[in-house]
Formats: sequence, structure tokens, C-alpha cells
Amino acid sequence: MRTKLEKIITHLEAILRIQVQCETTIEENEARGYALAEGLEGDRMDQGSMLSFDVLLEMAINTLKR
Repeated sequence: MRTKLEKIITHLEAILRIQVQCETTIEENEARGYALAEGLEGDRMDQGSMLSFDVLLEMAINTLKR
């Protein structure tokens, strides 16, 4: 029984580490998206109206083409 509990704890710790890594990556990507949106839209954009990264990338490319 103790061995099974230790295995479960080990697996849960591994899952937690992966979850934290995923959340960190998501937060970093959101921060980059907000920075890109701010560069493209300036003060007209707030975090509640965040566009998808694909849309922001297309806007950035169109801005660079001008």
C-alpha cells in the first residue's frame, strides 16, 4: 500500500511540474501577444479585447509592408 501511495505521489509531482511549465509558457505567450498588440494598436487596445496571435501576426506583417 505504501509503495502504491509513493508511486501516486511521484506521478502527481510529475504532472504538477508539467502543468506549471505549461502555465508558464502560456503566460509568456500572452505577454508577448499583449506587447505585440500594444505595438500595433497603442492605447486603443485593452487586455479585454485581445486579438488572437494569428491576427496580431498578420497585422504586424501588414504594418511592415507599408
